[in-house]
Amino acid sequence: MAKEEAFMTCSECGRSTASTSAYRRFVSDLLFTFGWIAATVLFGVMAASVHDDFVEDFEDRIKHPDEYRMRLERDREWMEMYEAAQP
Repeated sequence: MAKEEAFMTCSECGRSTASTSAYRRFVSDLLFTFGWIAATVLFGVMAASVHDDFVEDFEDRIKHPDEYRMRLERDREWMEMYEAAQP
């Protein structure tokens, strides 16, 4: 019975249900592929952004060590105030 249903024709348009199923499978595979491509590109952009921030931070540490230490101290003080404010 499963084979019979696979090759039935649509009563409205006369197309074979097998071709409709193949078309839906093709569209599904195409959307899946584009989804993976988009996710990969998004991950790459995010990784590049994080890498740029890391490189910029590292360059600041090398070029301006005093300013870097002041920023670390400021961040440390902010974290202490934040932790003290927590219940």
